[in-house]
Parts: sequence; C-alpha cells; structure tokens
Amino acid sequence: MLISWALLGSTLLGAVAGIVVGVLPGVGPLTAFALLSAWLFVLPIDQALAVVMGIYFGAQYGGAIPAIMLGVPGETSALPSCVTGRQLASRGLAKTALRIAAWSSLAGGLVSLGAIAFLTRPLAELALKLGPADIAGLFLFGLAVTWFMGSAKSSLGAACLVGIGWLLGTVGVDPATGIPRGTFGIPELMDGIGVGLLGIGLFGFGCLPWVGREFGSASRNDDRAMDVSAPTDIGAVGRGSLLGTAMGLIPGGGAVLGATSAFYLEKRIGGAGMPKARNLLASPEAANNAGAQAGMVPLLALGLPTNPALAVMASLLVVKGVTPGPGLMRDMPELLGAIQASMLIGNLLMAATMIANAGMWARLAELRPAMLRVLIGGVGLAGAYFSNESWVDVALALGIGVIGIGLHWRKLDPVPVFMGFVLGPLCEEYLRRAEQVHADAISVLMQPGLLLALVLTAGLVATRLSQRAPADVLVSKPSLEVI
Repeated sequence: MLISWALLGSTLLGAVAGIVVGVLPGVGPLTAFALLSAWLFVLPIDQALAVVMGIYFGAQYGGAIPAIMLGVPGETSALPSCVTGRQLASRGLAKTALRIAAWSSLAGGLVSLGAIAFLTRPLAELALKLGPADIAGLFLFGLAVTWFMGSAKSSLGAACLVGIGWLLGTVGVDPATGIPRGTFGIPELMDGIGVGLLGIGLFGFGCLPWVGREFGSASRNDDRAMDVSAPTDIGAVGRGSLLGTAMGLIPGGGAVLGATSAFYLEKRIGGAGMPKARNLLASPEAANNAGAQAGMVPLLALGLPTNPALAVMASLLVVKGVTPGPGLMRDMPELLGAIQASMLIGNLLMAATMIANAGMWARLAELRPAMLRVLIGGVGLAGAYFSNESWVDVALALGIGVIGIGLHWRKLDPVPVFMGFVLGPLCEEYLRRAEQVHADAISVLMQPGLLLALVLTAGLVATRLSQRAPADVLVSKPSLEVI
C-alpha cells in the first residue's frame, strides 16, 4: 500500500513546515533539516523522505509569500516574484497574486511529477552526457541573458551590474586553492556572503524608502474586481513548467535558473498591462516549483544530488541502507511509488494551504506604510542575524541594502547583480573542473555545450550593441511599473 495515514501525516507536517520555512527570509530548508535531523533518522524511510520533501518543496511555495507581500525573497528562487508580485500587491491584488503563485506552483509540480514518473530513465541519460564544460556553458549563457535583459541604459552599465554580483559571489575561501578572496581579514567572511543576505539587502532594505508609495493604494475592492478579469495565460504556466522541469534535470540548474529564465522569457513575449504582469508572476512560479522537484530525477536515477537540500535526501537514503541510483529503480519500486505519491499529495496540500490562507497573508497589504517598513526591516534583520547568528551578517545585509537603495534610486534593476552572484561562481567552478578533465584551454572551448553557449552569447552581444537597450518591462522601483 503506497499511501497510509502515517505517510499522509508526514507529508502534511513537512508541507506546513516547508511553507513556514519559506516565509522566513534567511531560514532555508537546510535549517529545518538540521533541527529535525535526530527525529528524521528514527522514522521509517518513506515517512522520513515525505517530511524532507515536504519541507523542501513547501519552501518553494512559501517563498512567494514574503516576496509578494514584502518584496523580500523567502527563497532564492522566489526572486522574480519580488518584482511582479509586489506591484500586484501594491494595487490591492495581494490575494490574487498569492493565488496565482499557488496555482502556478501546483501546475509546475504536477508537470515535473510527470517527468519523474515517465521520463526518468531517458532524461537522466541525457543529463549524464553533459560534461563540466557544457554545464559551465549553461551558466555562461544565463549570465549573458541576464546582461542582455538588464535595465541599464548602456551595455557597459549592464555588464557592471552582473560583474558586481559575480565579485560579491567570489568573497570567501577559494574552494580550489584554499586562498581567501575579498575577505579583508574578517573571519566571518571566510564562508562567503550568503545568498539570503544578498536578497535581504537588495530587495528588502534596498526598497524601504519606497515602500509607502507602493502599498498606500491597496484596496480590497480592487482585489475582487481584478481577480476575475485578465486571466493568467495557461501558455505562460505551461512554458514555465516545461522550462523549469528541463532546468531541474541539469546538475546545477534547478529552481533558481528555471525561475529566472522563465521570467526573462515572458518579458520577451508580447503583451502589456495586467495580463502581462500576471504572466510574469505565473511562469516563474511554475518554473520555480518544477525545477525544484525535477531535481529528483538525477537523484533517483543517477544518485546525483543537484543542490544541498537534495544532498540531505541522498544522505538520508544512504543512512537507511538505500543507495540512490539505477539500482534503486530496479530493487525498490515500492519506495519510488511512495516518493511519487507523497509528492502528489504534498503538492495538493501545499497549494490548498496557500489558496485557503491567501486572505490572511493579503492583510499585510492593508498595513500602514510605516508599519510595513518596520515589519520588512524587522523580518530582514531577523533573517540576517539568525542565518548564522552573527551581527557581521546583519552589518553585511545593511551594507548591501545601501547598494540596493542606490540602484533603485538610479532606476536600475538589481536582478542582474543577484544573478551574477548566483551564476558567476558556478560558471567559474565548472570551468575549473573542465580544465582538470581536458588537456588544454582549447579543448575546453571546443566542447559542444560551451561552444554553443559562446556562439549564443556572441549573438546576444551583437544584438544589444546594434540596437538600444531593451526597455525593462518591469523593474523594482515603483515609479517604473507595468500595471
């Protein structure tokens, strides 16, 4: 029997805990795993996996709540929702935005679940053929797309934004050489700047001066009126789900790259006004959840975890005496069935929880601007401190917040900085791995994936240099709005 009351209870517990973890910026699934580790290793393997998957996937759902309501990404992959979702909330459409996020996340989860059920073997074989140079090419092209879509008026300015993020991402001990980079002798910087700190600084503290202008006009009447009109394009949800699933199958891809790629894809597709804004929220949310859950494919089929949360799942399997990989699909089909059943139930429970409580979260939009500033600042400070229980992290987040204020004041989109921070070091890491595999730099450059990425990047550079920088459909500063 694949579904039992114990499995249902474990899935529900994980889902609720995951949404709570996602709501709290700076507190990721790994923190919840650490707190529950002693209990998880005592549970039967199917129930333990149900709790872990519920926390991980629930964090993707819950990350949209502070992103939409406060402009602070609860999870890194919720970054695109900070941009569009907060503008919808500022129009009194908070409940609508939360429901769009929930339904889109559910669609993305179901699509990725279909991939796990029917395409695990062939897609895992395709992902296995990608070498480190090919993966580096994927990240390089992601950086190029970020640069191309940046809101800076000059190409050099857009490149600088990506470069600033890349430089911030290199702070800490170089994993290849063991030499500190950009730490200035501060011990707390040896582990680098956390992704959560950057998000809190750029999108939380960096937007505080404009919070009152955004949320001052929210009204329930607008929410009821617009909840029916301008329906979300099913095609946008489908595009995000498929794109996120594809990115999740690639080691190092996952929810962040899938959500960002879907966001920029929707920006390039025509449209304007409310339908465009809703699609810009729906597609990345679908890609976010699809990318997170599709990462189960290389884990189950190859034993390859594509991010730290999935690495915890892999270690949990090993401790329980189960080796993830091809043998798992052959020897324990009942466990695979339990995993798929808990994923299906978890997605339904998480979407239902989000939709049922949308009104409760939407009440954040009715708070006075001063109270919202206090709330955003308090949540940001708490997230910065409790990520490592360090006041240095708080100072870092405040310093990054000053950078964010400068970017918003100059009407520059901070997303390229964030994406440079995430993708730049990954690109560097996989290029170094490729150098170890191949004899020389020429051999690395001639790898198909990297070569294709270089050609596509050159095409983007030529396109941007031959025309004016594309107008940003949506940026963070309230004075430049889409709706």
